[in-house]
Amino acid sequence: MTETQKTDVVLDVNNLSVSLHSGAEIVSKISFKVHAGETLCIVGESGSGKSVTSLAVMQLLDAAALRPSSGSILLEGVDLLKASPAKLRHLRAARMSMIFQEPMTALNPVEKIGDQVLEVLDIHNDGDRKGRPERVLEMFRSVKLPDPERIFSSYPHELSGGQRQRVVIAMALILRPRLLIADEPTTALDVTTQAQILHLISELQREMGTAVLFITHDFGVVHDIADRILVMNKGHVVEEGARIDILTRPKDDYTRMLISSVPSLVPVPPRSMVAEQVLQVEGMAKQYTIGSFGKRRQLHALHPTDFSLRKGEIMGVVGESGSGKTTLARCVARLVTASAGSVRLNGTDIASLSASRLRAARRDVQIVFQDPYRSMNARMKLRDVIAEGMVNFGFSAAEIQRRCVELIEAVGLQAEMLDRYPHQLSGGQRQRVCIARALALDPSVLICDEAVSALDVSVQAQVIRLLLDLRDRLGVSILFITHDLRVAAQLCDSVIVMHKGQVVEAGRAVDILSAPEHDYTRFLIDAVPARDWNFRERIA
Repeated sequence: MTETQKTDVVLDVNNLSVSLHSGAEIVSKISFKVHAGETLCIVGESGSGKSVTSLAVMQLLDAAALRPSSGSILLEGVDLLKASPAKLRHLRAARMSMIFQEPMTALNPVEKIGDQVLEVLDIHNDGDRKGRPERVLEMFRSVKLPDPERIFSSYPHELSGGQRQRVVIAMALILRPRLLIADEPTTALDVTTQAQILHLISELQREMGTAVLFITHDFGVVHDIADRILVMNKGHVVEEGARIDILTRPKDDYTRMLISSVPSLVPVPPRSMVAEQVLQVEGMAKQYTIGSFGKRRQLHALHPTDFSLRKGEIMGVVGESGSGKTTLARCVARLVTASAGSVRLNGTDIASLSASRLRAARRDVQIVFQDPYRSMNARMKLRDVIAEGMVNFGFSAAEIQRRCVELIEAVGLQAEMLDRYPHQLSGGQRQRVCIARALALDPSVLICDEAVSALDVSVQAQVIRLLLDLRDRLGVSILFITHDLRVAAQLCDSVIVMHKGQVVEAGRAVDILSAPEHDYTRFLIDAVPARDWNFRERIA
């Protein structure tokens, strides 16, 4: 950021409060400025008010629930809180834009990608109508989308997660706004795609002098892109300062706690393991037939794969989106049937079991999914969520009651919470309930599919400690799928690295992450943000 830009204030938020209609404040008297060409990162746990603040700036708050109750929001001198609907409509996209966390929910699933981006130009009547499609294609090229013409004519479901995110960025930037708000835009992306997206935003920022308000819980990203950091907790600004000052000399205990919760990329020392194997996979492969009307072809989602999992071992499965990680997990759990190979669970090949015999074997392998809210029935109390598997397997009512109390306490929650519904819990609490549900049938193998990727660093640290504790107390073996190599370094005993459906490297976590042999593994490690920065050790 140049000296000229330091005086060029694009966004000036002064004493902003956002309240429920009951009067309770969600955000209380916060103030900050964002200059041209500057990146201000807002960090804090879920519920701290980060997203509410960004939605208030964009004037997208749900009017039925929330309202700005005091303060001002100036965008290049225009008070957005006093602007008319027509004025706001003009400013959105043209002067201020937002990249939302989940691109699939930000895009219309029944409209082609090109038409959705063209709509932005049409609404603002920007430029010659005949030249607008070429402008969209040029923007797609700017955000490094492959084959822009194909993507222009595609629907959202036909693109990868990284491609959809690039489309949303293109839509946000096509009118060259002065302010870009990015709300967790890389949370669910693998490290390589995340690195590409961050480089893209930085590149476009330099070209356009855009002010960026970046909301994230990933301190690696904060380290790499922030000029200044704003820390929020329970609707208040805890502290604000230059990036290096906040990361190395935090003044507030809350900031210190957040930074100390960031896992290190340095693997934990290896521990001695028992020889007993609970899972043996040999030659497991999965292929799909895709296409139609005489144009069918075979897609190899998982090439023949071999590995074994010992009792009490945590094995990490890492790789980019599309590498075959989730396919591997679903084949192991027999949620999909492998095309070839065997999956021996406690000596039984579940890959070849009939449906009637498979039901009994399912108790031995359970899954914790990435999104706990979507994996629970919103209309069921936690007691019924945890008990569902036990009911299906004929446990007595008394035993179910006893086990529900034991399980919810085992994951660090109170028994009184059994009568709550999923929406009454935080994200971390919901994930703990999903872990309790998965443990209800005493499985030998627990599969965690990106179980901590969307959690705050503090909650993530709690879940990691919980999984380690459950491993030590119950001896459960864990297959841990993740794109976060920092988490893998702190949690896993062993690691397998997947690329395009193949295992390219496997071994002890300390060996794979400290001295990788395969070029692809080195490529993944090099893409980790702030990979050489140990956050806990750098705090003064």
